[in-house]
Amino acid sequence: MDTSPSSTVTPHYLPHLGSALSPSVLMVEDDPCLVQWFENVAEVVKPQVDCHYASNTLDAIQLIRERAQAGRNPPFQLVLTDIFLDDEQTGLSLWTE
Repeated sequence: MDTSPSSTVTPHYLPHLGSALSPSVLMVEDDPCLVQWFENVAEVVKPQVDCHYASNTLDAIQLIRERAQAGRNPPFQLVLTDIFLDDEQTGLSLWTE
């Protein structure tokens, strides 16, 4: 059995995530090691997934608003956020914005 990353992670679930545009993910994380890990995992499905990163809630909100103003509805199909950011707000407070 082939256990390479490309054979163990299949993007078969991706087509239902949104419109004809590539599914998009926003990761809000202030730990560079975790961002690097996520980038490595995302490379497996990179052609199908449009990945964006923010290290704090203010940058995340700006990205979400920019994409919404550009007509992306929803701005991201998936938002992954750290709860405890080195920021004035937490990842949970991002959801109240």
